Amino acid sequence: MSVEYNTQLAARQTEINEWSYNNKMDTLFVLQLLFISTLIICILMMFSYQGTIGKAFVGYTIGVLVIVDVLVIINRSMYTNQVRDKKQWDRVMFPGDQKTISPKGKDVAYIAKLDAAYGENGVQLKPADVAAITSSPASSADLATQYGVSQATICAIRTKACSKCS
Repeated sequence: MSVEYNTQLAARQTEINEWSYNNKMDTLFVLQLLFISTLIICILMMFSYQGTIGKAFVGYTIGVLVIVDVLVIINRSMYTNQVRDKKQWDRVMFPGDQKTISPKGKDVAYIAKLDAAYGENGVQLKPADVAAITSSPASSADLATQYGVSQATICAIRTKACSKCS
């Protein structure tokens, strides 16, 4: 029992660390964008004061940069707050059906491990179970009942991205 608890605790801490790291990288991207925009504005203003370029050009360029910066900040914050899954950084949450998907290209065993380890039933799938689910012709509902996991987990195992469930 304590080994299982420690394994789940370590896995959850890894999730938290990954989410925190990726959130910091996203913040760094936004701050770099703001820094580069500010640098461009300063250079344009310097040339404008020297008379090298016109004030209208500088004004329009500053306006475009500010609009792009504001749109990127709004986009990133809305995506993180409304679309991104709260546990897995690389997963997307769909509000209509409350399901999450992982990006294409993720390893099937990795998806099954994450979904099973933190699923609503707390069931830990074995690699043999993953192989059986992948090759089984049974419906997702039947397999979900048989293995004690959600249909979304079965779908993730079968399609690697939950794009379609049988």
